[in-house]
Amino acid sequence: MSSRVIYSFSTSKGRKLSKRRPMLVSWTCSRIKKSSWSICRRACKKGGNHFPEEDKFGYQEMFRDYLSQASSLRSNVSQQNANISSQNAAASQTQAEIGNLISQTEAKIRDYQTAKSAIETGDQLDSQNVAYSFYQTYKNQGAEDPRAKSQVIAQVDVQIAQLESGLATYRVQYAGSGAQQAYASGLDSQLESLKSQHLVKVGQELTLLDQKILEAESGKKVQGGLLDKGKIIASEDGVLHLNPETSDSTMVAEGTLLAQLYPALEREGKTKLTAYLSSKDVARLKVGDSVRFTTSKDANKELVLVSAITNIDAIATKTEKGNFFKIEAETSLTPEQAEQLRYGVEGRLQMITGRKSYLRYYLDQFLNQE
Repeated sequence: MSSRVIYSFSTSKGRKLSKRRPMLVSWTCSRIKKSSWSICRRACKKGGNHFPEEDKFGYQEMFRDYLSQASSLRSNVSQQNANISSQNAAASQTQAEIGNLISQTEAKIRDYQTAKSAIETGDQLDSQNVAYSFYQTYKNQGAEDPRAKSQVIAQVDVQIAQLESGLATYRVQYAGSGAQQAYASGLDSQLESLKSQHLVKVGQELTLLDQKILEAESGKKVQGGLLDKGKIIASEDGVLHLNPETSDSTMVAEGTLLAQLYPALEREGKTKLTAYLSSKDVARLKVGDSVRFTTSKDANKELVLVSAITNIDAIATKTEKGNFFKIEAETSLTPEQAEQLRYGVEGRLQMITGRKSYLRYYLDQFLNQE
């Protein structure tokens, strides 16, 4: 007869599990890009090439384009810009309208932040606050319910994030809408106008970069929170078994079994053996009978455990090799045995026939006697 433990576990002491995600790199890239932007802005203002080496973000090319256009202006000083006045007026009006939107959005953000603070601290909130409905929801659901409180705060955070995103867009539009062009009555004024246009364009690039840096920093914070939530730390030492169906997954549904922690055999001082026997073999066994389990190792390193049967299934288990009855046996372990034994170890299971000699035992088996 043969026996094996049903589950196979890997040992680990104090092991931490976490689902790790690739680190955000856009923050670093945006910072380097902002440095090149600063060089381009300084070059446009002072008129000299301040780039120490070839720029890979396109700002040096932007500066060269500025120089090319300035050269064209020097060769064509008679060019007139008859529509500058109307364009400036339209730009001012557009910028003023966007400025009003920025002010309104900033006021809404302050209201939502005030509402969030009131929910967190339990303070009263002015009913004129634009986020008062969230505060009222929090009050109606029960101010003492931490879960309801967290849900309302999360909803407020979503609104704040949406408003901040919209505010960043308005600021980009604002930066690109208010360029005031000088009248091209002469070369100097046209050059100044060109410089102003390029500086506005560079300024708009800065606003976009700042927005990307802000988004990257927010992403880093969110990622850090997800890592903390995705980390599982065992509450005590033991033997860890990872669920093979999810061990290679990057995302699983809530409530999915990820791993099981089994007690350390050294601490428990006992273990349970599981074996599957044919109907012929199991018919001769009863609860309380002794069995001998020998591990499948080298002959010099075999571990022998004598156990008492604690359970015999009444119904057979269907396997690929036929129907077998599952039996379970429990045995105490010495510290040395516990150190050598592992969950999932396979071996041989032999019935202990009491004080009969082997010849007597096999003769009784042949004669079908107890």
